[in-house]
Formats: sequence, C-alpha cells, structure tokens
Amino acid sequence: LENALMRAAIVARGTVIGPDHFLLGDSRPVGDSEDLSMSTAMAQHARRVLGRSGGDRKATAKLLGITQKELDSHCT
Repeated sequence: LENALMRAAIVARGTVIGPDHFLLGDSRPVGDSEDLSMSTAMAQHARRVLGRSGGDRKATAKLLGITQKELDSHCT
C-alpha cells in the first residue's frame, strides 16, 4: 500500500491523487523470457523515478528512500 501511494504521488505530480494514478495491474502478458526478478523490477522503477525527477539523483534517492549509492547500483 505504501509503495502504491508513493508511486501515485510521483505520477500525479500535484496535490491531488486520483484513480488514474494507481497501477491496478499489468495488462501485458508475461512471457517465459521476461525477467521478473526483484532486482530488475527495482532497477526499472528507479530509472522511471529518475526520469520523472529530471535526472536529479539526490531527489530520486530521497523519493525512493534509499541512498544515492544504492540508486547508482540500481541504475547501472
């Protein structure tokens, strides 16, 4: 729940979070060759947040609740 709210707050980019800001499920089919590991998911999320923060690594790390060093390890 906390992650869903954090993601919605980032996506909303404003003061109001609406239903369209929540990811209710992934409609993409899961293929056998798709990497579903937690480390890949974390890296993808970190890169998305980094993009939304305009490349500001310090702000991204703060939003994600991790250190900049941890962010760098996810965004290699």
